[in-house]
Amino acid sequence: MSRLNPCHCENDPQATALIIEALKAQNVPYHAGQLPMRGSEDFGRFGDQAKAAMFLLGSGIDHPNLHNPDFDFPDDLIAVGVDIFATALRTVVHNHASADVSGDR
Repeated sequence: MSRLNPCHCENDPQATALIIEALKAQNVPYHAGQLPMRGSEDFGRFGDQAKAAMFLLGSGIDHPNLHNPDFDFPDDLIAVGVDIFATALRTVVHNHASADVSGDR
């Protein structure tokens, strides 16, 4: 069944838990906001096809906002983002392999 919803991104609970687990494993502080985000409708399309969770990797309160002309992406965040995604991916692969072994798939 299609979950087409062109209006917003709705984070899947399992995908959200996976990201939170990865954030904790990497000691990345997080705030699980509950409000809808403007601009999430394009990402919401991913959730039409697979379990998805949108998260933002912020550069801190002493850094200009994303759309500010003075914004300069802090390159150090690339490694943080890679570590979060790699941790989440390892968890998915491990869970998938465990399901194959136990026959739970």
